[in-house]
Amino acid sequence: MSSFEILLHLAAGISLLFWATRMIRTGVERAVGQKFQGWMQQASKNRYTSFTTGFLVSIILQSATATAILARGFISKGSITLAAGLAIMLGADLGSTMVVQVLSLDLSWLLPVCLVVGGALFSRGSTRTMRQTGRIIIGVGQMLIALSFISMASEPLRESGSLPVILNLLIGDPFVAIITAAALTWLLHSSVAVVLMIMTLASTGVLPMEGALLFILGANIGSSIIPLVLTMSDSAEVRRVPLGNMIFRVAGVLITLLLMHFDVLTLDMLGDDPARAIANFHSGFNLGVVLLGIPTIGLVARLTKLIISDSAGQSEEDAVMERLSLLDRKLLETPDLAFNAATREMLHMSEKVEAMLRGVMVVFRGDDAQTAKRLMKMDDEIDDLHRSIKEYLTDVTTQSMSDEDYQKYTELMNYCVCLEQMGDVIQRNLLVLAEKISGLNKEFSQEGWKEIKDLHAAVLQNLQISLRVLITRDPDLARDLVSRKVLVRELEYKSREAHLRRLSQNRKSSRTTSSIHLETISDLKYLNALLTTVAYPIVEGEGELLRSRLANEPQKSQSDMLPAAT
Repeated sequence: MSSFEILLHLAAGISLLFWATRMIRTGVERAVGQKFQGWMQQASKNRYTSFTTGFLVSIILQSATATAILARGFISKGSITLAAGLAIMLGADLGSTMVVQVLSLDLSWLLPVCLVVGGALFSRGSTRTMRQTGRIIIGVGQMLIALSFISMASEPLRESGSLPVILNLLIGDPFVAIITAAALTWLLHSSVAVVLMIMTLASTGVLPMEGALLFILGANIGSSIIPLVLTMSDSAEVRRVPLGNMIFRVAGVLITLLLMHFDVLTLDMLGDDPARAIANFHSGFNLGVVLLGIPTIGLVARLTKLIISDSAGQSEEDAVMERLSLLDRKLLETPDLAFNAATREMLHMSEKVEAMLRGVMVVFRGDDAQTAKRLMKMDDEIDDLHRSIKEYLTDVTTQSMSDEDYQKYTELMNYCVCLEQMGDVIQRNLLVLAEKISGLNKEFSQEGWKEIKDLHAAVLQNLQISLRVLITRDPDLARDLVSRKVLVRELEYKSREAHLRRLSQNRKSSRTTSSIHLETISDLKYLNALLTTVAYPIVEGEGELLRSRLANEPQKSQSDMLPAAT
């Protein structure tokens, strides 16, 4: 086998390994990603529960980066504090090492089982969760194939005359070795994939153990760069979390290098088997960072605030102009790039809509008299963003648009309009109703308030799903969103029926809030209908949409859709 063929096979194995880790992660996110968000917010009450949350979520997602991205929304809204965010990252980094520990074992017997079981579930699964579980199991099988492929491709490299020279140059300078591994990890966006590759190369004798350990240190630094880059455009509070995580990583690497230099940490302490030794070193390093980091979270949090200060003195108008700069007019002649810019700007718009939708419940409770005024002004910002995005999309060069580009253009324009309409409905209807009930000093019945909260939570969740549908155009996710429209409709019908039943029982709280209750649930259902429109073109393109329902969904009469009042 020529040198070119060896490198080609090695690159193919690395590519398959990267794809397998991504396949497992996306399968988990699609199956239970929404549940993770609620669980993460509830569990992140202090640094210890936050650490545990990050640890468990990272094991399931097989990615500390995915865990960080999952947490960024809560951090930006203030639901998770900076200290809790840092603890989540410490747990996530340690959790991702558990995947390496498992895969360092001989799992060759598991490969055919994964392919058979995963393939059957993915192709024959009756539910979305079953199909995504199949995807996850197939991903595990692909990961095992990739590791075997890398191992076989690297066998001839031991006889290479030039490779030892290159590796000795890297090993001879620890700084160069660490930077090389960090750059490779950032390039692949997967520390798990890089560590598994290093483990395989060391097992075949291609990479000496001393160099492998330096590469592991570099991979840990590289894994902290990924979320730092992905959050560069986020708020200061969000950016401080990956920065703090990088500070922990760099400090851990420096301490480890000192321990290795003075022979406090030796190869004999890690075990005889190279794969196990590297897995143990990787886990031990992250455990050490945790032991160093948990007591010093407060100190590192203050350090990140010194490095990344709040945007004090920045006016609201300046902030809007900064966001508008995302609509780069130089991209107008390249539709695909222009659509990406518009999508990023639309994410800001959706965040404001979500903030308004969440804030409505605060106004309904009468907890904050100033919240309604702030939310009213926020609708003006949404209108400005809507106008800017619409004008920008209108100016995209149509001559270079393909049919696929035009479809994307239509979907973006329609979703932008839907977000603007949602802001109007919240401002003109829901906020007015909330202020009205607060001003009258009235309260919904206990059952009625629970019904409104359940309906509101369903719409809020569907807003987040609709954004993922817009970005990924995933048919399974689009189908799920359309199905959720039926669930919201059922909640609205159930609440209406239950409210009328309470009226017939002459319940005072129901009588005094009747019109507000009915209008509120009607507006929430309308908001959900707006969100669902993003999924229709995708589901229809799959041939799964009938005149009014999904193709394989049992047809129901309107009476079937009306549950009995409770």
